[in-house]
Amino acid sequence: MEPETLNFDQERLLNIPINKSVFLVGEAGSGKTSVAIARLDQFLLNFPGHQILVIVPQRSLGKPYIDYINHQFQFSGSLPAIWTLGSLTRRMVGLFWPVISKEAGFSNPFHPPQFLSSETAQYCMEKAITHLL
Repeated sequence: MEPETLNFDQERLLNIPINKSVFLVGEAGSGKTSVAIARLDQFLLNFPGHQILVIVPQRSLGKPYIDYINHQFQFSGSLPAIWTLGSLTRRMVGLFWPVISKEAGFSNPFHPPQFLSSETAQYCMEKAITHLL
């Protein structure tokens, strides 16, 4: 997979020191993902993959990053994590569940938590709050 040619503004973003945060906003097709993949490449040259977390708004938007990593034949390190905010939340709750579940007062603190899809959560919230509106 050949890296895309970056324009002047994208190159400028790519030259921001690696220890600084970057937050990009722009229209679809403006090149945010292209420069983010180039930035990911910089990170992979400087850090092991397991120390890198890419957060995307929805799972399908992580595909370009996964495709890029899968086509990097010179890359032979650990893989970066490409998660959504929901997947990050699930992992953190799962990690700390044994510590917090009993104290939080759950009736079965040793059973793992059950997660709802966003659609199911919206349906349940609508049922719970409609009478309050």
